Amino acid sequence: MRTEHGERLRGLVGRVLTRGWVTVDPATDMWSTQCPVLLDVEGEQVEINHKGAFDMSITWNTIDPTRPVVRHNLRWSWRDDIASELVLLRGRPVRAVDLLEWFVHDDNEDDEIRDIAVALTIGNTELVIYNEADDTRLRTGPPTPWHRRHHIG
Repeated sequence: MRTEHGERLRGLVGRVLTRGWVTVDPATDMWSTQCPVLLDVEGEQVEINHKGAFDMSITWNTIDPTRPVVRHNLRWSWRDDIASELVLLRGRPVRAVDLLEWFVHDDNEDDEIRDIAVALTIGNTELVIYNEADDTRLRTGPPTPWHRRHHIG
């Protein structure tokens, strides 16, 4: 991730988060965490998705949030007003970007890495985009003690 996306992630630093999208199930008006989180940082859209352990993908400017996601006969729409974490951070600059490795420490063996997350410091708040039960989730605040931080920019 660092080799493939580090330079572009570093390029987000100093730019302002203009919008953030998640998909919404129209039947429940609830966030569907099975799709990527889209962050528009002054015209550069980063798309972060988790599917399983070690299965995080980052893409750039490939998803059109004006078009619905159709999957398993469901039609989800993109919304920029559902995830309060993203709404509250809108208009603030990205100050840092880190990759986080979540690991389990075993006294008898080496630490075992379980997953990877992306952390962006936006304004004075750290936004973590992480995997939980194969879904893409958001939270604010510092990483857990089980995370190792790798500073990107």
